[in-house]
Amino acid sequence: MLELINRYQYGFVYIPVILACREKGLFDLIKEKRITHRQIANTLGANTGHRQVALRMMQSLGWLLKNEVNEYSLTDNFQPYLWT
Repeated sequence: MLELINRYQYGFVYIPVILACREKGLFDLIKEKRITHRQIANTLGANTGHRQVALRMMQSLGWLLKNEVNEYSLTDNFQPYLWT
């Protein structure tokens, strides 16, 4: 039961962040090409701390990868969650 409650709690936290990222255009931006945090900041703006947390959350979901030169890209795990 505790495991189920924890899963629901994660959803309550993740869903608003995912929707905000979608609304700001983060996924569309990263879908086009690999992009650095600085490029994301210059394009989308937003608070640095909040943006960092959102990027880390997407990494923990397995939706984003960060390579050795700090570029972000979408993973194949993201594909089932694409919205049209």
